[in-house]
Amino acid sequence: MLELGKPLDQLMKIQECNGINMTLDPFKANCWLMVSEDRGRAFKDRKAIFDNLTSELKEKENSISGSVRKIKASIQRSRNMSLNDIGQLVQVWRALVAFLQRKQGDLVKEIEEKQKESEKQAEDQITLLEQKLSDLKRRRSDIQKCIQSEDYLYLLQSCQFKQIPENTYQIDQLTEQPTNVKIVKQSVAQIKERVIKEVDMLINKVRSSDFSDPPEQSDEDENIRMGNSVQDAWHPPKDRLMMIQQCNAVNVTLNSYSAHPCLTVSADGKTLSYRESEQWFPVLPSQFTCCFAVLANEGFNSGRFYYEVVITSSQHLVLGVAKESVNREVLSISRNHGACLWFGSFFEGNIEKIGVFVDYEKGEVSFYDVNSRTLLKSLTECCFTETKTGVLGYLYSLMGLSPVYRPKIYPFFFFHERYVLDSLAITPVECTCS
Repeated sequence: MLELGKPLDQLMKIQECNGINMTLDPFKANCWLMVSEDRGRAFKDRKAIFDNLTSELKEKENSISGSVRKIKASIQRSRNMSLNDIGQLVQVWRALVAFLQRKQGDLVKEIEEKQKESEKQAEDQITLLEQKLSDLKRRRSDIQKCIQSEDYLYLLQSCQFKQIPENTYQIDQLTEQPTNVKIVKQSVAQIKERVIKEVDMLINKVRSSDFSDPPEQSDEDENIRMGNSVQDAWHPPKDRLMMIQQCNAVNVTLNSYSAHPCLTVSADGKTLSYRESEQWFPVLPSQFTCCFAVLANEGFNSGRFYYEVVITSSQHLVLGVAKESVNREVLSISRNHGACLWFGSFFEGNIEKIGVFVDYEKGEVSFYDVNSRTLLKSLTECCFTETKTGVLGYLYSLMGLSPVYRPKIYPFFFFHERYVLDSLAITPVECTCS
């Protein structure tokens, strides 16, 4: 390092140490040494600046990395909260529906009790009238005997004339049971209007995301308000099947008018089995004749739905969905007309309870073993929609209408072979996970 004030002497020493023999002008040598010293200082200053800049960039990187981790964690928490909210929302709505169904049962019971009371009153009055009728018949018979007698003395002595007494029985005027349909319709319409307003307000609040939690209330008040139906009812979904059961379960009944003549459907539309004797009426156009099959009453042309079936033997069972236009005489279900699965061709063991999940929009039909809670098979790339083509499609486009038609698909049940002991039952979906 050169010392200030003695640049020339130092340069001479550097030359001697390095064996250099140069004759320099003293002024130029001093200038050269001063420039070298300035460059050294500038290098150190610039290096310090870059060191500080590197430290600042590293701190910013650490800060951004931390922010990314926080955002990811926040997304995960939000996803979990949304999943929990959806599950609780479904359960609350189900509790409300159950509460309304119980109240509906109470109303029906009250109407039935009123009808029973009216019938009992009518039966009591019928008994009184029958007693009076019997007495009148007896008196008329006695009079007829007196008239037929030829013994005038007996007629005058024994058959005393009695005037027909006036009606001593007080018969209440019966009134017909008034219909309650009008009152029920008016009340339900008012409830429906109020529920629609409340739900719309709730949706707007959720969209704005600017609402506070409602005031806390005791479990007793909550149970009273919801008819004691929400207590310990919600179970967070533990797997995908449980989420499907909670959010997409529907009520499915069998259409007896579509069942094969050898099949019989129970009165509630929940059980399918083989008929002990042939049906007494001719085969209907809506009945399957090519296979032992039946469709459900309920059809769907959007969204998702799920139902469960209990069976005696899965080796002979075919389940799936089909359009209403499916050929009843020559069965051929392609992925453009529905989707079905013969369990005997895919699974060797017997499956006791099968869940069927359908996503109309994705064109997907999935089959679950409910007891083991495992996915058996999923049929994808099914096309449930139909597109109008040709002249009809052109006319649709001219009118500004979509050429895509969304026909309804119906749950489909089919016994592959005839085994008289085979049967199936559509059961209510239980949202539990053992």
